[in-house]
Amino acid sequence: MTDLRVGMIARCDDTGLGTQTWEIWRHIQPAVTVVVDYDRLPAHLPQFRDRYAGTTKQVVYTTWKGVGTRFDNPKAMPVLRGCDVVFSVETFYDPSLFNRTKPAVLYVNPELFRGYGSPTYWAPTPWLLDKLPEGTRMVPFPVAADRPFRRGEGFLHVAGRNASYDRNGTRPAAEAVKRIGQFLRMLHQVDMPSIQGAIQLGAEHNYWDVYSHGDVLVMPRRYGGMCLPVQEALAAGLQVVMTDIDPNPQWPVELIGGAMSTVKTVGPERHNRIPAMDVDVVALAECLRTIRDRQEETHEARQAWVRDNSWDTLLPVWQRALEDAANE
Repeated sequence: MTDLRVGMIARCDDTGLGTQTWEIWRHIQPAVTVVVDYDRLPAHLPQFRDRYAGTTKQVVYTTWKGVGTRFDNPKAMPVLRGCDVVFSVETFYDPSLFNRTKPAVLYVNPELFRGYGSPTYWAPTPWLLDKLPEGTRMVPFPVAADRPFRRGEGFLHVAGRNASYDRNGTRPAAEAVKRIGQFLRMLHQVDMPSIQGAIQLGAEHNYWDVYSHGDVLVMPRRYGGMCLPVQEALAAGLQVVMTDIDPNPQWPVELIGGAMSTVKTVGPERHNRIPAMDVDVVALAECLRTIRDRQEETHEARQAWVRDNSWDTLLPVWQRALEDAANE
């Protein structure tokens, strides 16, 4: 991919999008990067521009006022339009970027997909792939196995945002751990109300340090495709427990059933509902009571998954996909 001039839009905060785009940037080394600084938005997210320092590649920083607005830095758009292909995750931010004569790739989360004309779409898992535009390509998101992950002790949970219908199953996770006489150690990106049975640990600036707070990740997700905390926990050597709903069986995790339900999102099923699962708390508690007894027998499967899904292994997949997108 040495002759392909890739442009990328990245974030410089500690959100999931910040982590995703930072790791993509580190590994694909785009020729041009536009870093979107959220300083002018009311989200009050700390910004870390220094993540993109020290490179010989071109980096342009721009603030942005929100949905429907354009980049504040007038240099941002021209440098992207000078690339062979432009890549972004979830949104292009500036609606003037997409040009039908310029190849562009949007890495989408199906539950949030709104449509952006006719770029090339990628999805990280097969979840709801049939609801996305025809031709959407599944390109798995690799795990950054070179980060200094380390495992701690205790039952750990990474909470989602309040507006996502308790997507990560925070309340049932805390209830299940409480049933076996322990407390759930919970980390989160935003302030959350007190959860009975949970110890709130706040947030970690280095995302890989999150997993030093536990040896079992309790993640009874109600719905969703890509799950960064699960992949990161596996890289750190944690055992992981999830709900038995797609696409969770793709990871080497313990699966717990529950009652099927639905949630309404802004994605392709926004006029209907997408499938969700409310975990069986009693079954989850029983699993957690004995899960450490299975640590050794599941260790090899977890290690193999991390090896097969690391950036070292999957980088050629990304490079070929970008080349294909540039030639479409």
